[in-house]
Amino acid sequence: MDFEEMSNGLVEIKDVLIKVGQEWLIEYINERPLDQQQHLIAQIAQVDWQTFIKSNDEEDLLVNIQNAKAPLYEVKRDLQDPLYSVYHDLGEQTIKAGKVALLLVAGGLGSRLSFEGPKGIYPARPISKISLFEHFAQKIHVAQKQYGVELKWLVMTSPQNDEITKLFFRSHRYFGLKSDQIHFFCQNGLVAFDAQSNQVLLEKEDRLQLYPDGHGGMLSAFKSSGLAQILKDQGVEILSYFQVDNPLLKILDPYFIGLHLKSPQSSAQISSKIVEKTRSNEKVGLFMEIDQKMRLVEYHIVPSSLLEERDEQNQLKFRCASIAAHLVNLDFLMSCEANLPLYKSIKPLYSFEIESKKEVLKPAFKYERFFFDLIPSAHRPLIYQVLREDEFAPIKNRIDVDSPESSYLLQSDQIKTWLRNIGYESWVDALEEDQIIELNYIDAWDQESLLLAIQSNKITLPHPKVDKKIYLSAAYHF
Repeated sequence: MDFEEMSNGLVEIKDVLIKVGQEWLIEYINERPLDQQQHLIAQIAQVDWQTFIKSNDEEDLLVNIQNAKAPLYEVKRDLQDPLYSVYHDLGEQTIKAGKVALLLVAGGLGSRLSFEGPKGIYPARPISKISLFEHFAQKIHVAQKQYGVELKWLVMTSPQNDEITKLFFRSHRYFGLKSDQIHFFCQNGLVAFDAQSNQVLLEKEDRLQLYPDGHGGMLSAFKSSGLAQILKDQGVEILSYFQVDNPLLKILDPYFIGLHLKSPQSSAQISSKIVEKTRSNEKVGLFMEIDQKMRLVEYHIVPSSLLEERDEQNQLKFRCASIAAHLVNLDFLMSCEANLPLYKSIKPLYSFEIESKKEVLKPAFKYERFFFDLIPSAHRPLIYQVLREDEFAPIKNRIDVDSPESSYLLQSDQIKTWLRNIGYESWVDALEEDQIIELNYIDAWDQESLLLAIQSNKITLPHPKVDKKIYLSAAYHF
């Protein structure tokens, strides 16, 4: 950018900055060296400032929430129910036909876990400490073996973690998967603002601070990536969407896919998994029917009176809690408006302070988009309840609820339940209450495969007192 281009660029952005209350940047740019001016002008010109003027007010959006109804939902049918086989077999056929791709949303960092780097690098398992990325790769390996198909894996990154995520995959040789079956695409970044001055935050002297635009940014990033046409050309019709922080989730669920395609409650456009809410103040998004539309509502928006409301069976009326797992039809996804609504999020953020020339933590606000805002656009969106102990053990917080420790315990408890169900109650009963079990998913991934692995001596159960932590694997015998 030469001097004339830079001057013209400053003139072009001047009116916009004044209109959005960021005229301080004009003076700031003029005080910077020429190379820094170039960087700032180029970056500012790429920001869609009008977006923030048109951002949504949650209270306006949900003005009729007091009239909300509890939604209908599907539950898993008994194995002897003829419809169980109908849905399960249809789902299996759809997977084997290569019509399902996996979409992992992994744009976040591990800051809430006091962990530097992408959240997907954080240890997913209690003993092996393999990363969340490798954990999901193992599940893909297992699914490919089960269904005899090569699965496409889409991974959404963010400007903050894109390069390091790709490097992590490369350095781990894509966890044994083919590099060309994994497709990365990067969500957009949005500027954030000082909560006291309303000034846009800086990352460095010559750079605005950008933050991921939320999991709803997936839609615009996916549309601009060109991946949709690639997938359609390969016969993909359904995306299995999941977030990076729930290692217990069944990421490719044939019964769920069959329900999505065949249930009378579903239009096969978008379907979502839920668990039953455990307590009224649990911090989970809730499915509600508002103005005859299915919506997923963030917990902080729902009035306490509705959170506490009970039905005729004395259960929480609004108990359908999201676990951020969805099936979405590719054609439906591409028909939706690319830019989902923006919502303000108030939280402390690190940014460059001009006076001290240091990074400081300050009260701030940023904007996010939510993937679940696709749901009201769908005709007959389906929600399907799964058991919490089967599919929900998130790693979100450093301690307490939804922490690594709580997730590791839930993962261990699932394996103990499997062992009880296949006839090894006495071995489980001999364990100490705080003993942790981990199972190598490559060797066994459910009750049936675990029973087969033990009966064939592929996996050997050690003496229960051998260690506080027991790793069950074909490569680990006692």
